[in-house]
Amino acid sequence: MKQASRYLGIETMKDGQKIIKAPKNRAPVRKILESSGYILYRVAEDNGFIDRYSAAINDLTRIRDPARKIVMLAAECITGSDHSIHLHTDIPDLKDNEILDLIDLVGSNDPDITAILEKSMAGYIIDEFGSSGIVYDLSAIRYYGSYNDLAQYGHHYQTNGGNREINFVLAVTRKHGIPVHHRPMSGNIPSVSTISAFSKELKDYGIVTILIVMHRGFYSDDNIKDMKDYSIIGALPSSLSIHDDLIHGSGDIENSSNYFQHGDETIFHRKERIRGTRYVIYYSPRLRSQRLESFYSQLSEREATISDLMKRRFRSRRDRIATVESALKGFRNLMDIQYSENGFTYELKHKAIQRKTNRFGYTILFTNTQFPADFILKTYRERDVVEKAFHM
Repeated sequence: MKQASRYLGIETMKDGQKIIKAPKNRAPVRKILESSGYILYRVAEDNGFIDRYSAAINDLTRIRDPARKIVMLAAECITGSDHSIHLHTDIPDLKDNEILDLIDLVGSNDPDITAILEKSMAGYIIDEFGSSGIVYDLSAIRYYGSYNDLAQYGHHYQTNGGNREINFVLAVTRKHGIPVHHRPMSGNIPSVSTISAFSKELKDYGIVTILIVMHRGFYSDDNIKDMKDYSIIGALPSSLSIHDDLIHGSGDIENSSNYFQHGDETIFHRKERIRGTRYVIYYSPRLRSQRLESFYSQLSEREATISDLMKRRFRSRRDRIATVESALKGFRNLMDIQYSENGFTYELKHKAIQRKTNRFGYTILFTNTQFPADFILKTYRERDVVEKAFHM
């Protein structure tokens, strides 16, 4: 019969009597090593501005010395394994109130260490990266645990196997990809809803008049107003009617007066100003050709699969529908499927396909700057620095 057991500690002698020495609680240490503050410290050490963080920590007079010492060690441990080993295995025993202070230090309570470190870096960011700017984006990770306040269903709940998600927003410098702002948040918060808080926090830190590059998920009239004090470059979502209107009005874009060379790629462009916002429409013949080839190749594969399924026997009508719908993933709105008791038929939605392919090769960016078109496109295409930072 299997019995439940619990580790009580090490048996030792004290004053001639055997006692059980309870194991040390390593949770506060793990909390440090996995915290935003620790990650920011490692980045600061790598990029040579650890002195700014040290000064910010020393201003926290409420935090007891053991807590401050542990955070300092966390910053130093990147320089060699000795510090790391010491940090993991030789943390001094702390009193209960010191542990509470330590948890407060790396958490979101008082004080918010992440906000303190970000604010301490504001001057450095403006001095070193003000002209090149920062890139802002949101990413989500699946959550497999049983409970977490941040783990809401999220926008990809239906497509990621029914797993819940936690969102992260991250801003990094365009040069070197140094994180300057990041926050975890509920998985059901869309990208477009994060901009207001982001702009307010930057202003609190004194980071203003800096260039900010954003993905298309952050576009809205309200966000453009919130970011009016900053130089912004972002993409227009293709789901908006204005996107198709701008493409429709660009029939003459492929003209020698509209071209520039982007590396070895030929780009045509035109500009439009609507209610004070500047839109730049870019057209790449190479990109259009590549996307058309890829799209029709995939469409042909889907048609071949559907044709095979039309000949197959299924256990039930429900099984047939589930199999067909799964095979159409990504192309469902481009095919008209009619189910019957004994089978199904399909037709391509040619108008829907035409609307989709008409967008191929086009990219529409918006900005409140007067930068030239080639610089705007180059800047936007370099936003992958934030994706690399997410992976790191």
